[in-house]
Amino acid sequence: MSNLKRNTLALAVAAGMFLPLSAMAFDITTDGNNTGEVIASQNGSTITMTEVVELNADGITDNLIGRTTGFGVRLLVPSSVTVVSATIADGTIDLVPDSDADPSNDWTASAGIFSGNAAVWNIQPSGANATINAGTILNIQALTLSGVPLTGTVVGTVQLFDPNTNQVIASANVNLISRANGVTLTCDTGDGDTDKKIDVGSDPNQAPKVQFTPVGALGAIGSSLNGNGETYFNAGSVNIAINPGVTFSFLPGDLINLSLSGDFDPAFLAANGGAVFLSSDPFCGAADIASSTINAAGTVATFTAIDPNVVSSAFVCLTSDGATQIDASSLTVNGNFTRGMDVTNFPSCQVLPLMFNGSVVKVFTFNPAGNTLAQSFLRVSNWGTTGGLVTIEGYDDGGNPGDSNITFILPAGETLQLNSDDLENGNAAKGLSGAFGDGLGRWRMVLTGEFDNMRVSSLNRNNNTGTVTNLTDADSNGEQALDDNGIVF
Repeated sequence: MSNLKRNTLALAVAAGMFLPLSAMAFDITTDGNNTGEVIASQNGSTITMTEVVELNADGITDNLIGRTTGFGVRLLVPSSVTVVSATIADGTIDLVPDSDADPSNDWTASAGIFSGNAAVWNIQPSGANATINAGTILNIQALTLSGVPLTGTVVGTVQLFDPNTNQVIASANVNLISRANGVTLTCDTGDGDTDKKIDVGSDPNQAPKVQFTPVGALGAIGSSLNGNGETYFNAGSVNIAINPGVTFSFLPGDLINLSLSGDFDPAFLAANGGAVFLSSDPFCGAADIASSTINAAGTVATFTAIDPNVVSSAFVCLTSDGATQIDASSLTVNGNFTRGMDVTNFPSCQVLPLMFNGSVVKVFTFNPAGNTLAQSFLRVSNWGTTGGLVTIEGYDDGGNPGDSNITFILPAGETLQLNSDDLENGNAAKGLSGAFGDGLGRWRMVLTGEFDNMRVSSLNRNNNTGTVTNLTDADSNGEQALDDNGIVF
């Protein structure tokens, strides 16, 4: 061989030795991509991957493609993670036992050596024509790791190396495992009683706010009206599911713990004949999925635990005795998934709220007529397009109701101003029926308008200075003249 040829060959070999690894088109994928296998955080810290780790060599290089001598495969993971086990399997390299009945192209893989965060296999040719061809040359299957963090992504590195010199032939990184919540909790209001409202109307045979009207309209229920009211409310469903695209399955002993936040006192307390429960029946016929216990404040109903292996959906039901007044309230579902000692909280979700089919406003402070230092006024406005009956319930500082409720008709667009004398002694000239009489201390009131968009202002005038103060505070219905942000309507 001439000096020129020898020098050219030497240069070519040198160029190959110093070829950047990235130029060799060697990459690692899991099931054809670099996103990694998404595994539920609830699956714990020891994971066996179902996705295959693929070793791909698509470029042409003297260091890899066309190689006929042995090489090693080294898998590295973060130092906090341990490689427990894995198997190496055929790709374009035909491993013994022979899969294509041609022993001439066979390679033999040693048993894997697993040490800490590394696994190593030695691959040697056993057939006369054994050659590395382009494509997915090998696969790592059933990779089991321990110490996997419950959040974030585990990145692995695969190296092909010369077993004699330990020189790395090719190297690439891959996302092996990423984490996500394996269980989802959602609320569906579409399959609840979307039209049903607490009926504020009254007639001689039915008190206001004790039953639901199925269609939501005023004057639709009551024994002397058009039909019968209902004492149950289906607020929609809660649905438990495995997060799509996440490796996860329920196990025996897994539990779903749910609670419902709202205003359940007094109508839905067991002592008053009410109940809050989960049911398979959209008509809330039975608490066949979970009953609940309501806290002393009447604001949280905690359901008995649910087995997600059995239950995937349930209707949120509230029932009353048909005689105890029901209050409007938003309803929020909270919960968690529990496996052993591990607890994963769900984001909260809303089911249908309890709503009146008219206007209900609470006034918390109103001076009696005998107060010589200050006088209170009540301004009731109908901002709606239809007139209707207004009923005022009064309760003194001792919790005693007034002698009778006060009622009057308020036409659309009009306002009626009442003072302490009007409320305690009555005022037929203003169209009032009924009066509170004398009470203990100050009054608090509940005003019910059998129409939409009633606004109420509670005003106090200092008899010495003549200063008028708005005492109206906001209630949860957003119908007060002064809302929660201090905005005066």
